[in-house]
Amino acid sequence: KSPGCRVLTKNLSFCAPANRWKQMNQSQNSEVTAFFRYSDNLYAMVIEENLGKKAGVTNEAMVAAVLQSTANAVGISKEEVIVVDSDQVEVKGHAASNIAYTLPLNGLNYTYLNTIIVFDNWTVQLLSYTLGKELKEEHKSIHKAYLSYFEFTSEAEPKEDTDQKDDTELQE
Repeated sequence: KSPGCRVLTKNLSFCAPANRWKQMNQSQNSEVTAFFRYSDNLYAMVIEENLGKKAGVTNEAMVAAVLQSTANAVGISKEEVIVVDSDQVEVKGHAASNIAYTLPLNGLNYTYLNTIIVFDNWTVQLLSYTLGKELKEEHKSIHKAYLSYFEFTSEAEPKEDTDQKDDTELQE
C-alpha cells in the first residue's frame, strides 16, 4: 500500500488527505467498513462484501439490492426511493455502476451517490451523501475525487467474516 494510506481491509486502502476526509466511528452500523466526514453536509461510507463475480454477483444485481436494502432500512417501498441518475463509470481501470438516489429519513431528505465495483471474490460500495433532494454538481465533483483516493487489490482474498457465528446448533 502507498505511504500515508489508511488500510481499511486487506483489499482496500484510503489515501485521502486526513485534514479533508476525517474518519469517523461507524459503530451504529456494523455493515459499514469505514465512515468519513468531508464537511457538515457531506459524508461518505465504504461497504465491502465477500461476494463477487464468482458467486454470480453482477453490478445490475447490486444496484437492485442497494435500492431494496436502502428502502427497507428507512421503512419505505423500493418504488419510493427516487433514482436521480444512473450510469456506468470506470474507477482505477475497473468497471463500476454509479447510482444516485434520494430518500426521506427522519423527516429530512438525503441524496446518495453510490459507486459499486464487483470484483471476482468481493464487492465494494463507495458512497457519499448529503442533505437535500437534488444531485448537485458539487456533490458529483467531490464524489469523483473521493473515488480517486482508493487503492484496491482486485484479486485479493475475500476478507475474513468475523461476524460468523458458531453453527454447531444448526447442524443438530
